[in-house]
Amino acid sequence: MNYEEHYNKLISTRKLRIRVDGVYYERHHIVPSSMGGKHCEENLVYLTAREHFIAHWLLWRIHKNRKMSTAFILMCRKAASSRAYAEARESQSL
Repeated sequence: MNYEEHYNKLISTRKLRIRVDGVYYERHHIVPSSMGGKHCEENLVYLTAREHFIAHWLLWRIHKNRKMSTAFILMCRKAASSRAYAEARESQSL
């Protein structure tokens, strides 16, 4: 599986998405801060909680480094799956 291709497709399609009121989104650094990414609009995309979980899983699969594994582990501590993570995060936003 080409993880980088999947990540790039996820990000490019979500950059074009128009956010809907009442839907929970999380800001995601396209190039992670830990890898030199800037905290600016061009490097940010709004993802649903499930998409955010998947984005970090893909980043881990692409880079396989300590920084990406730490970021993904922190997300996994909140929930064991992307669906469980989304449910938990969405319930906190109510």
